[in-house]
Amino acid sequence: MAAVAIQEIVELVGGRYTGPADRFISGVATLADAHDDQISFLSNLRYAPQLATTRAGAILVASDVQGDDARYIRVANPYLAWARVIERWFVPRPPLTGISPQASISPSARLGANVAVGAFTTIGDEVAVGDDTIIYSNVAIYPGSIIGSRCIIHSGTVIGADGYGFVVENGRHRKVPQIGIVRIGDDVEIGAGCTIDRASITARRWASIACSWRRSALPARPSSATTWSWPASPASPDISRSATARRSLPRARCSTTCRPTPR
Repeated sequence: MAAVAIQEIVELVGGRYTGPADRFISGVATLADAHDDQISFLSNLRYAPQLATTRAGAILVASDVQGDDARYIRVANPYLAWARVIERWFVPRPPLTGISPQASISPSARLGANVAVGAFTTIGDEVAVGDDTIIYSNVAIYPGSIIGSRCIIHSGTVIGADGYGFVVENGRHRKVPQIGIVRIGDDVEIGAGCTIDRASITARRWASIACSWRRSALPARPSSATTWSWPASPASPDISRSATARRSLPRARCSTTCRPTPR
């Protein structure tokens, strides 16, 4: 990977830098592991002591960080700047593009512009997928599911399968048909190996999410429509949900404290 001039990085992130203008950066690393040709960052003050020992050639720091180290690039949000730098120059693999000939897509499914689908993914009848969405390999999207635009769905995820719906009759469990759907909003990323069950009656709505859901399954469904949204970071632990689902997620399935908010 070609080295990047430090001034290009400073311009990209809108930072303030007073160090050598002829410095070049060829990679990214943590403060503990970085070498003099790599850039690192500090967004959590827990790691501030590592500023004194890091060998990084450049460091993205908050505007108010103390010290006059010539390697500092001062920005409003170091973690956001870090993401922009990686995205622009240091992503190790190209994103998935196109529709794999090994994918199985129903003729009645509707795919938007620039949708990418990986090998061995199955998209069922009447599924709708928005523009610029990426669906990696071995994903199963059951009939009737609706996926928004600019979503990323990682391998092994199942969307729209039946949930746990049974009623006891004469001492035996009788399956209750799950006739709802799953509706995923725009700009949602779903991590590998997730399951999102369909609603029992209407629609399970998954609102725009700024971070990946990387748990094995969602909690049991309420019978009526529910809207979910996930916090942008663990520091902001609100989950917004409709008034029809006023209960916390089980601790075993969610490490973040959740509380309902009427929408």
